[in-house]
Amino acid sequence: GWKFADQEMRGFPMRIEIGPKDIERGECVLVRRDTREKIQVKIEDVAAESAKLLETIQKDMYERALAFRIAHTYEASTYDEFRKIAEEQPGFIKAYWCGDEECENKIKADTTCTSRCMPFGSEGDAPEEAACICCGRKARRLVYWGKAY
Repeated sequence: GWKFADQEMRGFPMRIEIGPKDIERGECVLVRRDTREKIQVKIEDVAAESAKLLETIQKDMYERALAFRIAHTYEASTYDEFRKIAEEQPGFIKAYWCGDEECENKIKADTTCTSRCMPFGSEGDAPEEAACICCGRKARRLVYWGKAY
């Protein structure tokens, strides 16, 4: 009941259920918060199994979040394409930018998108042939744009 809900609201990734019958059998149940899967384990194995399960939960959550982010990141090569994506798709838009504040303000005024991330190092550097999504001048950076919700 409320104890489980309270733990979930606090962000606990798993819970350990143990009752009188479980104690008689020398077992308990580990319950994953993310999938609701119940795993029966021996009481003496709780520490090791909990550690393994927490690692698995972390890996699974990361992979789901990464897949979601990738699925919701779009590339735009023209300003019309950028505006269409911004209007129709939730998520991020990868596009090159010249670094001019005027272009950033125009993008924000036209689409309500703002720069969300500028990757570090060579990943964020624009190739020689890259043009700014807004003005068409030589681009300096790759930028991930998005709307604040």
